[in-house]
Amino acid sequence: MAMVINGRYALINGRLKVGTVEITNYSIKNEDLADDAVDERVIKDNIDLSTIGVIAKTKTSLITPDADLNLSGFKLLDVGGLTIGPDTATRTIAFQRNSGGDVADIGYLNFIDTYDDQKYQIKTLRGSDGKLSLKFMYYDGSSWYTRFTLDHLGNLDVASLKIGGTTVIDSSKNLVGVNAFAQDLYPDGDGTRRIGHWGNNLRLYSIATMRVRTAFINPDIDQDISVFTNSPNAPSRVFTFDTIPADDTNTLRDSPALQFRGRYWDGSQDQSLYARIQLIMLDTSPTAKLSIKFAGNEKVYIKSDGTLNIVGDFQIGDTTVIDSSRNLVGVSSLAQDLLPDADNTRSIGSSSARLANVYAVNVVTGDIVFQERKCAICGREFKEGDIVVLKVTKVDEKGTHCVPVHLSCTQE
Repeated sequence: MAMVINGRYALINGRLKVGTVEITNYSIKNEDLADDAVDERVIKDNIDLSTIGVIAKTKTSLITPDADLNLSGFKLLDVGGLTIGPDTATRTIAFQRNSGGDVADIGYLNFIDTYDDQKYQIKTLRGSDGKLSLKFMYYDGSSWYTRFTLDHLGNLDVASLKIGGTTVIDSSKNLVGVNAFAQDLYPDGDGTRRIGHWGNNLRLYSIATMRVRTAFINPDIDQDISVFTNSPNAPSRVFTFDTIPADDTNTLRDSPALQFRGRYWDGSQDQSLYARIQLIMLDTSPTAKLSIKFAGNEKVYIKSDGTLNIVGDFQIGDTTVIDSSRNLVGVSSLAQDLLPDADNTRSIGSSSARLANVYAVNVVTGDIVFQERKCAICGREFKEGDIVVLKVTKVDEKGTHCVPVHLSCTQE
């Protein structure tokens, strides 16, 4: 090994100690030595350079210490090539600062490109809390830039983060270039984090596809949910349950269903009841119906032409007004005229299903038709051209009851 001490090269073959200065087996030459004359020298045994201020240059290419290499108080070590070895597994290189104080550098290690004055520096810094941090810095020839800092808690502060040459966190702390996540995502506190922000106009543009393997998406929401609450264009916004496009093979495609699930206790176990709303395509004209099913059975649908169909009774105010057999029931009164859809086309009652009583102030009619076909006096059937009169058969609280009879029978 060769060292420069006060401008002279020293060849050390034995023990070197600076402090109580013990140097053995050495030679000093006044003249400069050629580089190739001082390569591959070895310093063995204990090495203590703690009191040396500056060593301008050494040509040492290999140091094999038997103890730790202590560079405490060392200002500059400039080597052409330095290898600590071979028995380095239990050895350390120490930059030690013995004096007190607050914020201060403890030591640093420079990697210098003298061609264009670029530098990388690993720097040890004591913070105001007395804890050490390791700072990695870059010098571009005019200014220093901190590239990352590692504190005593293991926190890493970087300008940006790349993985495999791709930026995944940029210098503005934006998450970019992440292909996928391979774990569950949890907020650090219940109800504390959000995805997107309305007030700052930082909203997700779109979620093209969301695929889940489980049959349930459970947001575990214990409050009302509002959609488009803050949108100034809410009246024109649409929440759509869409399906894949139809084609020449699948000419009709029904919509996804919106299903509601209720639960009840049947006396021994939990049971479920489902209600489902779905748009069913009927033909390509197109005609469709919006179907409502309970427990898989269709109960109500409204067709695209406005037709409403119900399976059960139709009720108003919990009172059935049209039952499931299409009977008009429970109607309190008539508040309008009743007109047939065409003249002389509809009847009230029939020969086998007659009204018990008809009450009217005026009955305006064309022909009067009696149900009786025979004269109540002679028993002969009425025929066209007969002149009839009414015969009173009974008078009671309802009024006077009459039947038609031949006029001629009343004159006999």
